[in-house]
Amino acid sequence: MKTAVVVGAGPGLGLSIARAFGRQGMGVALIARKKDKLDGLVHVLNQEGIQAQAFVGDVSDESSITAALDQVESRCGAIEVMEYSPLPGMGRDQNLMSALGTSVEMVERQYRRLVFGAVTCVRHIMPAMLKRGRGAILITTSGSGYFPMQILTPIGMAMAALRQYAYCLNQALAGTGIYTGTVCIAVVIRRGDPQGDPDHIAGTYLDLYTRRDRTEVILAGDGDPMKVHLEDLTARGITPVFGAQAQIR
Repeated sequence: MKTAVVVGAGPGLGLSIARAFGRQGMGVALIARKKDKLDGLVHVLNQEGIQAQAFVGDVSDESSITAALDQVESRCGAIEVMEYSPLPGMGRDQNLMSALGTSVEMVERQYRRLVFGAVTCVRHIMPAMLKRGRGAILITTSGSGYFPMQILTPIGMAMAALRQYAYCLNQALAGTGIYTGTVCIAVVIRRGDPQGDPDHIAGTYLDLYTRRDRTEVILAGDGDPMKVHLEDLTARGITPVFGAQAQIR
C-alpha cells in the first residue's frame, strides 16, 4: 500500500488532505506536535475506513521531524506523497507583525518552522524517492507569500521563500519521476464555505498529484484583493506567476 504523509496535520485542511488520499486507497501518516490531537484525527479517519497512523514530530526541530519520518517509513513503508502544511507559529508575535515591528527573531522563527522544516523533510525522504524513481511532494503556502500583506511581514517572507523552494524543486526533479507542486491558499479555510471548505481545497492536492501538469494552484476568493490583482495582471498580458504552469482559481 502506498503511503501519504501529512506534515503539520490538523482538524481542518490536514484532515481533509489525508481523507482525499486515503479514499484513493493509500495509507495515511499524520505528523504534528500533539499526540492527543493526532489520535483524534486518526480515529475519525479509521471510522471512515481509511488506514491512518499518528506520529509526533516538530518541524522546527530537525531531530524530532526526521525521527517521525523514520518511524513512518518503518511502520508504513515507502512514502509516496509528502504534503507539507504546518501552520505559521504566531505566538507572542501576533500583536507585532508589521514591517516596522518585524525583528530578526520573528523572521527566524517563521523560517525555521516553514522553510527549514520543509527542507529538512525533503532532504530526508528524497534519497528513497530518487532510488524508486517515483513520488510527490506537495507544499502549502499562503497568499501572504505572493501578495504583500504588511501586517504579516515575517510570515509572508517565509511563505515567499517556501513557494520559491517548491518551484525550484519542481525544476530540479524534472525527468526523475518525482513531482513537486504547491498550493497557495488565499481564502479563509472554513467548512461549509463554497470557496474555503477544506474538503474542496483538498481535491486540489489530489488533482495536482494525479495530473502533474502544473507547478502551482492559487486559490483566491471572488473579490479578494489578491485575485483582483492577479486577474488584472493577466488582463494586461502579464504572467502573474513564475512559469506558465500555474492555475488561478
